[in-house]
Amino acid sequence: MIGILRVEFEVVTPLFLGGADQNSELRAASIKGALRHWYRALDVDYRKREAGIWGDVRKGEGQSRVWLSLVGPEKPTVVSWPEAGALRVFDVGSGRETRNGVKYLGYTLQLPGNESRNAIAPGTRFTLEVVFPKWEELIARDHQAVIGAVWLLGHVGSLGSRARRGLGSLEIRSWSVGGDASPDLAPILESWPLLAKAQDPRDWMRKFDATLRTADEEFDFSERGRSEPDRCPRLGEMMRLVLVQSNRAISAPLGWAGPMQVAGLLLQNFRALRTPDRGIVGDHLRYLNKRGGVPMSRRSPLESPQRAAFGLPLNFRFVARERMSPDSVEFTPDLPNHKQERAKRFPSLLWIRSTRIAGKAYAQLTRLDGEMPGDRGLHYDDRSGYRGRQDPLPPPGGDLVDGFLDECARKNPQWRWSGGVSP
Repeated sequence: MIGILRVEFEVVTPLFLGGADQNSELRAASIKGALRHWYRALDVDYRKREAGIWGDVRKGEGQSRVWLSLVGPEKPTVVSWPEAGALRVFDVGSGRETRNGVKYLGYTLQLPGNESRNAIAPGTRFTLEVVFPKWEELIARDHQAVIGAVWLLGHVGSLGSRARRGLGSLEIRSWSVGGDASPDLAPILESWPLLAKAQDPRDWMRKFDATLRTADEEFDFSERGRSEPDRCPRLGEMMRLVLVQSNRAISAPLGWAGPMQVAGLLLQNFRALRTPDRGIVGDHLRYLNKRGGVPMSRRSPLESPQRAAFGLPLNFRFVARERMSPDSVEFTPDLPNHKQERAKRFPSLLWIRSTRIAGKAYAQLTRLDGEMPGDRGLHYDDRSGYRGRQDPLPPPGGDLVDGFLDECARKNPQWRWSGGVSP
C-alpha cells in the first residue's frame, strides 16, 4: 500500500535555505534533514529505528522508506536581509546603549561576505508530499513518529540559516492524506491537530499541551531521560515554552520582524546582565598582556562563562582601543566531533521562532530537553599559545536558559507552558 501526506506550509520569516551559490531555493534534502532532527527529538528508540525509516549509507542499511517531494512556485519570490537603515525603526536607546533585537538575532547576515545572500520571502507557500511507498514495511509507531516530526517542524522548529534565532519559521496551513493507506493515516493526523486556527494564546497552549500529552503516551518522554545520554535535543520533562506578543502588526512594513525584535531584545538584555562572564575573560586577556589579571586556568574556583548555555562556539571580543593582543577568546565544547576532531559547535537547546495566533504575531521561545552546551566542559582558545595548550574548564554553573525563560514568562505568565508532559 502507498500512503501520502500532503502538507501546505507558509513561510513566516525569511527563509535562508540554499546551496553554495547563496541563492535561496526550496530543497527537499534540507527539509528531510530537519525532519530527521525532529524525529530524533520525538522517538526514544531513534537509534534502533532511524536508519530503517530514513535510510542510511552504512552496510546492511537501505534507502529511505519515506520519500519527500516539493510542489511550489518554480521561482519563489526572494528578499535580501534588510539594510541597516531599514532596521533602524527597531532601534531602542541611543548612542552606545542602542539595542536592536532584529539585528541581534540576524547578526551573521550583516557580516562581510553575506551581502549577496537572499531568502525565500515571507508569505510564500509550498506543499511537501511525504510518501510512504510501502506502508506495510513500517510499524505503526514509525508512521506516528514521521508525522509527528512534520508537526514539530511546523510548530516548534524552523529551517535554514539562523533557524534557532527566528528566521525560517514555518506554519502548517493545512494537510491531507491520500493513497491506499489513507484510512490508516487519517487517525494519526487527528492526534496531531494543527494549531494555526487557535482562538488565542490560551487556546494554543491548551491544544499544544494536549497534543504532547497524547504523544507522551506513545513515546514515553520520561523514558528518554533515563536512557543512554546523547547530544540530540528532545521532548521531555525539561521542555518549556513561552509566548510573548509582538506589538508590531503583521501587515506593517517588516511586520515579520516584530517577534524577532521582541525575542532579540529579551535575549540581548538578559545576556548583558551576565557581566561576570566578560569580566572573567577580560581578566584572562589582561594577564596575557601583562596588565595584571588572572588566567582562567588559575582561577579558584575554576569558572566557565554561563552564556555558553546559549550555544557554542562562544566568542568574546574586546574593542581595539584596549590594544590587547590577543583581543579575543573562543569557547568550544570539550569533546570530539563525529570525525574525532575537536568539536567547534554545539547548538543551543533554545529555539526562537515566530508564531501567528488569531491574526497577531508572537515570539515563541522553546527550551528543549537534553544535554546543554558545555555540560561536559569547555575548551578555550585565545590564539596566544599560552602554555602550549588551553586546559579544559568545568561545565558552567546553573541553567541560564531556564533563567532566561523565567524572565520572559514574567511578561506574559498566562502564556507559559512548562512540564506539560507526564513525568
